[in-house]
Formats: sequence, structure tokens, C-alpha cells
Amino acid sequence: MQEILSTANEKVKAVKRLGQKKYRDESGLYVAEGAIILSDMPSEVNVKQLFFVKNFEGAAALTARYPFAETYEVSPEVMKAMCETVTPQGVLAVIEKPVSKPAKSNALVLDGVADSGNLGTIIRTAVGADYLNVYLVGCCDVYSGKTVRASMGGVFRANFFETSYENLESQLSGYQKISMDMAGENLFDYQPQGKPVALFFGNEGHGLSDFSKNLADLTLSLPMANGQESLNVAVAAGITMYVINNKLKQK
Repeated sequence: MQEILSTANEKVKAVKRLGQKKYRDESGLYVAEGAIILSDMPSEVNVKQLFFVKNFEGAAALTARYPFAETYEVSPEVMKAMCETVTPQGVLAVIEKPVSKPAKSNALVLDGVADSGNLGTIIRTAVGADYLNVYLVGCCDVYSGKTVRASMGGVFRANFFETSYENLESQLSGYQKISMDMAGENLFDYQPQGKPVALFFGNEGHGLSDFSKNLADLTLSLPMANGQESLNVAVAAGITMYVINNKLKQK
């Protein structure tokens, strides 16, 4: 294991650059930090580099699980310089973005989701609810540090497809396409058609685009009480996924 003690080291600078989407796109790499997330990382994830502070408790287990990763021991100052979190947990990984293939699973279509925390939370819930195919149109970056952390390991398990409105129809062949909008029918009255569903969720402020609304086979909504107009998109997505799942199991 090599030792790095200076924040001016080129390896450290390269990790810091991955905080920008431009460099993540160019390199095909992203950063995941934190003991909890990395201890739960599947073994098939292509980890290129591992950075540990001295005496990090889980170092041996992670290096054994990813024997082809370059490993480095760094000072607390170097770790802090590389991490986005205020209080780093002593471990950071540089990971290669996977080439996703659609799974036999329900799907999400995220149309303009702009907040990284919302996106990560949706991904976390989608994996738990078995919506493993995630199509993104005009969203914030799946591989930003905030999204990765908010996903709590979900980013390692879902299949992501950055796409366009023009390609969505062919990509969603075989799905019942359901848009979620306040003007839709009551979600709890929905009756499944016996095939997988693709759920559409829109931007936090503006909702779904007209394109997504028109592409959907039907539009559903969550009923609101006490004059409340809507829910946070991540909360609405979580409720909807599990309600639909329950209905599909009863079909």
C-alpha cells in the first residue's frame, strides 16, 4: 500500500477533479466515500482505487474484496481534501461507471429531477422496491457525490440509462407507462394490466414535461388531504412504487 501525505499529489488532484461532472464524464470514473456505503458495495463493482486513513478498521476486508484496486494510505488532511463531506469517515473509492443493461424489472422514468439528494433517495428506494431500470431525461448527475451518498449503495445496484424524449418510447416497449401528476386518477384505485410498469416522475418545481404526460398510457395521483397540494418527489416516488408493487402481487 503506497503512502500519500501531500494534498499536492497528482492522485489526490485527480480524485478532487472527479467532483466535477465534466471529469466524471471524460474519465468514466466517480467517487464514493464513507465506511457504511463502501462496506455494502457488491464485489462485482469495478473499484479502481481505494484510499484509507492510517489504521482504518475495514481496510483489510476492502482490499481483499477488490484485489485489483490500487490502494493508498493517506493522512487525515489528504482524506479531507479529497472528500466532499465535512467529516470524512476515513475511506474513499474511485469506481468505474458500469455499462448498464436493462434487467427484468419495473422501471422509473425521471424527467428533469434536479436535486441530487432527491435523486439519490429515489434510487435507494427504487432498488429496495425492485425498480432496477432507471431512465433519466435532463436530470442531475447520478454519479455526483451527493447522489451517491444519498443512494446509500443503491447506485451500485440499479441500471441507469441517460436518454432523450425521442428514444423513450422504444426503450419502454413492453411496459405499462404511468405518469404521476396531480391531475391524475387516484393511485389507490389503479388496477394493473399484468405487465411491468414504468413510472414517470417529474421536476421538483414544474412536474412532468408535456412529452412524458402524452407518452404515458395513464396518469395517476396521490390523494392529498388538508389542502396539501403535493409531496416531495422522492417521497411520492417511494409511496407509489410500493403501492404499485402491492397491487401487482395481488393481480
